[in-house]
Amino acid sequence: MITDVATTPATTYDAQALPGIHTRLGRRGLLPAEHLVDGGYTSLVHMEQTAREHQVTVSGPLPGNPTRQHRRNEGFGRDDFHIGFNRRQVICPQGQVSKG
Repeated sequence: MITDVATTPATTYDAQALPGIHTRLGRRGLLPAEHLVDGGYTSLVHMEQTAREHQVTVSGPLPGNPTRQHRRNEGFGRDDFHIGFNRRQVICPQGQVSKG
């Protein structure tokens, strides 16, 4: 097992460390195809950036959904949507594709 250890100040959000970790692993030719992380490292922005820049799939639990709709179990949840990182689009449960 190959590991890369990075230390940051306690006030640094974990997901902010991912780009640097992947850059250092890439320089050494050690990028994994899939990087398993805990919930502190999952951020849709960083997951997309890692897939685009390093062709690495970051896998781990996504942050909870604090919205009122979610608490009331109304509307659609995050897991109801399909995210296509390669095409930079999201498909809603009714089949509509994002334009932005």
